[in-house]
Amino acid sequence: MIRATFRVVEPLLARPRSSIARLAALAFLSGIVDSLLVILVVRMALEAADVKVNPVKIPLIGSSLDEGPTVAVTIVLAVAAAVLHLLTTSDAARLTAEVLAAARRKAYRAHVDARWSRQQGERQGSLQETVGLAAPLADGAQSLADLLTSSLMVATILVVALYVSIASVAVIVVFAVILTLLLRPLGRRVRRQSRGSIESSIGLAESLSEVSTVSRELRSFGVFEPVAERLDGLNAESAENFRRSRFLTRYVWLLHSDIVVAFLVIAVSVIYGSRTTQFVGISTVALLVARALNAANQFQQARNRIDEVGPVVTLFDERVAALEAERVRFGDVDLTSFGTLHLENVAHEYVAGARVIDSVSLSIRTGESVGLIGPSGAGKTTLIEIISRLRTPTVGSVIVDGRGIDEFTESSWTRHVAIVPQEPHLIEASVRENIRFHREWIDDDAIVDAAARAHVLAEIERLPDGFDTVLGPRGVGVSVGQKQRLAIARALAGRPSLLVLDEPTSALDPRSERMLRVTLAELRGSMAVIMVTHRMSTVDACDRLVVVDSGRIVAEGPVEQVMGDESLHDLTRATLLDAAGAEVSELGLTGTDRR
Repeated sequence: MIRATFRVVEPLLARPRSSIARLAALAFLSGIVDSLLVILVVRMALEAADVKVNPVKIPLIGSSLDEGPTVAVTIVLAVAAAVLHLLTTSDAARLTAEVLAAARRKAYRAHVDARWSRQQGERQGSLQETVGLAAPLADGAQSLADLLTSSLMVATILVVALYVSIASVAVIVVFAVILTLLLRPLGRRVRRQSRGSIESSIGLAESLSEVSTVSRELRSFGVFEPVAERLDGLNAESAENFRRSRFLTRYVWLLHSDIVVAFLVIAVSVIYGSRTTQFVGISTVALLVARALNAANQFQQARNRIDEVGPVVTLFDERVAALEAERVRFGDVDLTSFGTLHLENVAHEYVAGARVIDSVSLSIRTGESVGLIGPSGAGKTTLIEIISRLRTPTVGSVIVDGRGIDEFTESSWTRHVAIVPQEPHLIEASVRENIRFHREWIDDDAIVDAAARAHVLAEIERLPDGFDTVLGPRGVGVSVGQKQRLAIARALAGRPSLLVLDEPTSALDPRSERMLRVTLAELRGSMAVIMVTHRMSTVDACDRLVVVDSGRIVAEGPVEQVMGDESLHDLTRATLLDAAGAEVSELGLTGTDRR
């Protein structure tokens, strides 16, 4: 688990080798200074008590040192120890903060850089959960730092103790090995229990996310109470797993401390009972060992903490790696103009062997308005997602003016192609910022013009603060129709060459639908437009209709021709609704009396 945690943490450090080397050097110096300080303090205390014993050799100093220099050196060492402790703690904190920031950035960058199809497949709240895992990962980095510093301090202190008494240290090392072997099974149990605690917490978080998503349905069906009872059960299970995990982690550390204390009691009792002339040496070794055992206790704490957060580190690594594997690759060619977009034998599969669209070839020319119609599930939305470069076709290619769309840079592509989804999302910001949508190159004049072209300008101006009116989460403060037209204004603000609309009228009231119809009529000829629609009113704004059924294009041509073909009745008029929501076929409309 230590190696696994280090493997994840190391790439998050800007200069891992220098950071680790600096921390190791500080820990080594701290061990040396602490050891010398302990020896001098023991020596001064025994001399003050007028104990006549054999002196011990002090590393770097020797066995003879007068009273004045001894006090001075002791004070200097005490100050040096305090400074080294400060620097070691500061370095470890800096390293931990660096890992936290880098882990968070790695998580959200992996999400942002992933293909939209991968993003769409992520469970709601998954990104927030993954970013939240960065905090335990930073705890793991802190524990690794503690592991490094405490282990080096233990080693350094024991080396100094060996200089004083080899036999005493040998006994202590044997004891430490036995203690480690005895506690190893508990360490494995800590890891298993920690994994269970994390999994139950994630299960609870997933259920809470689901409740948040379908809260309206839960209230309308009156099933909040049974859902709350299920959450109570998951919460109790998660809390119990958390209790067991924390108990084991804490208990292993305390057990280690208790055994160390028992060893020290036995050692001191032996020294006291022996009345040996080597009292100074043995006492010095005993105190050095006590200091080493304190560092060893910190080592054990760090190891237990790594065992506890190890499963979180693994989960973070797995989630980020899965996103990074789906990183979208953009080209390096700037799209400077938009003439014709051509789909050539395009097919797409969500599940291997099951094509949702198959052998689709289609051309869209600049200034042309194309309507996609057909029954639900025919593959229309998948088709426009491929045209928008949100999805990559499994088979075939999409070409703009002789180049594959993957060859173009992201910035130049998105300036020429804009999409209005079926359910647009507004951000918690002003109306102005919702239309600009992080594109700082769009000025206020372009925003006002886009609002006017989307026929939502008058309604914006009637808002309390006009364009500066701040909308609430998910667009609270405007109607569904206004939200849709704000999304159209957002798309138009960048003056795209191709506008893609996915059922733009699906949730609109008749007035908003009429305004959208005017917008589409005004856009006709100024840019290429392709839209999925089930409304007769938007069909009128098209130059050409493409009929899709079972993933294939079954008919294509001018609106009058396609709508007048009786053999296509079930795929045209029977799948279109008029402005009032009635099927066109029920109104007895023909290809020449469309509204």
